[in-house]
Amino acid sequence: MKGRVEKMISVDIISGFLGSGKTTLIKQLVKKDHFKERVVIIENEFGEVGIDGLILRESNVAVKELNSGCICCTIVREFEKSIKEVIEQFKPERIIIEPSGVGKLSEVIRTFEIAELKEMVKIDKVITVVDVFNCELYLENFGEFFGNQIQHAKTVFLSRTQVATQIQIEETIHAIRGLNTQAHIVTTALENLKSQELSGRHMLQMVCADGCGCHHHSRQDHHHHADEFFEVWGTETKKVFTESVLRKILVTLSREEDFGLVLRGKGVLKVEDDVWTQFDYIPGEINISGMTSSEIGKICIIGRKLNRVHLEKLFCEQV
Repeated sequence: MKGRVEKMISVDIISGFLGSGKTTLIKQLVKKDHFKERVVIIENEFGEVGIDGLILRESNVAVKELNSGCICCTIVREFEKSIKEVIEQFKPERIIIEPSGVGKLSEVIRTFEIAELKEMVKIDKVITVVDVFNCELYLENFGEFFGNQIQHAKTVFLSRTQVATQIQIEETIHAIRGLNTQAHIVTTALENLKSQELSGRHMLQMVCADGCGCHHHSRQDHHHHADEFFEVWGTETKKVFTESVLRKILVTLSREEDFGLVLRGKGVLKVEDDVWTQFDYIPGEINISGMTSSEIGKICIIGRKLNRVHLEKLFCEQV
């Protein structure tokens, strides 16, 4: 970029573990015209095959995709370059960052300490989306990543509350409070959010530094990067699926002995000659919904100890 920007650009970071619903939240923010400024979304996906960028573009907002790694791990300099390109090309007044679901929020925040970025942008909202049904499971097994996202959030939105019991919601809030005593927690279903819940003052707090006394650094941080802990398999395909066959395929992903531990599956696939569908998989839940169009089918699977040969056969060979 040439010189400094005339006015500091606001940045919102919307994080959340795999399949938590952060893309859904961003779509709601855009749909409800929450942002009055010129907005650009920077979408960071862990795998080489980008899915969420396709979905967000349906909201008629500019999207910049960063694939093949996490902002906080392997592509810090690419992220810095992308911020500059976005500012130069789109002249945004606000940038929304959607980090990879396996990224550490603390390290995403830390990337903004790069001297040149500090002269261009300032962090505004810091949000984490937490899935009520998988909170305990993810804390127990992936606390280094999932817990970090909760610890460093200023606002936590709970997802899937519309199908949860009050006891499940209260247990999730209790778990969050064990990691972060000050974050504002929003329990309204993402699809039913009201304007005041999207724009309250609680969402406008600046990020504090480590050691600030906010009591959200209670657990010791480890130092694994996402690519040391999680694996990704992805592919592009021209294959045409039927919805019933696709659903059967997704159901089988729960068989850890065959495919490894699948934590997240998502994709955009053709189901008829000119009909496209979007699918989402997390343990215990499958969603399939319509989508306008795509140039080619895309599939992304994230997990641990993935059996790539079996995944290839499942999606690419099954009739």
